[in-house]
Amino acid sequence: MAGKKSVARNPLELVQPPTEAGEVTFVSHLPPAVTPQQRSTPDGTQGDTALRRLPGHRAVVQLAGSPFRFEVRVVEEPGKPPQIVDLRLYSPPGFGDVAITNTDLKSIPLARIAAAAGSGLLTSMHDLDTIPDRLAAPEKHTDAAKSEPPPRRGRGRPRKLTDEFLHRIADYAREAHRRGQPIPQYVAACIEPDPKRQPSPNTVRWWLSKAREQRLLIPGELNRKPKTPPPEGVTPQ
Repeated sequence: MAGKKSVARNPLELVQPPTEAGEVTFVSHLPPAVTPQQRSTPDGTQGDTALRRLPGHRAVVQLAGSPFRFEVRVVEEPGKPPQIVDLRLYSPPGFGDVAITNTDLKSIPLARIAAAAGSGLLTSMHDLDTIPDRLAAPEKHTDAAKSEPPPRRGRGRPRKLTDEFLHRIADYAREAHRRGQPIPQYVAACIEPDPKRQPSPNTVRWWLSKAREQRLLIPGELNRKPKTPPPEGVTPQ
């Protein structure tokens, strides 16, 4: 007796040539994950609540033939490939909800998704002929870090307020506004993971004023009522 032919649960499960099932078709990086944390005062009592940035970074990944998108947080250590520490599956809007089965969970290619969401450990992309292969199966082209991570300052506060830094400040402020988070605390947590070393709210407000001077933020933009946010990784139409 012939086996029962599986039926696609939504259009995303239909794989169009030359793409093959399981290949990476979409990657988008997401803002950092933060969590509340109470700060201690010198006398040992609990002080105010700060936001602490969780380790690693976040991204959303789509695979050909999968009805789900995968929202992940990955961490990377020297000498090791990226590792997923948080994982969420959801059905992208517009395609209908799809029930998650045990088969779906067992078939998740964690190494591939982690490599696609990695922070830049892919091998050189200078050879244009190999880029499609590298993007389709990034875990085959991932080099584990061979040395210690770059100094903290390279990822945090610069000695000078560069355009690139102010662009990041503006983006973090918009994300805080969209999420309904306190903007100075959220920006500080994105810039500096350690609550004890985070910049003060006044420092963040000064950065925001510089971003407005550079027209990276529209005056009054962060005072408007935020629209209902779409799911992570989904671009509003």
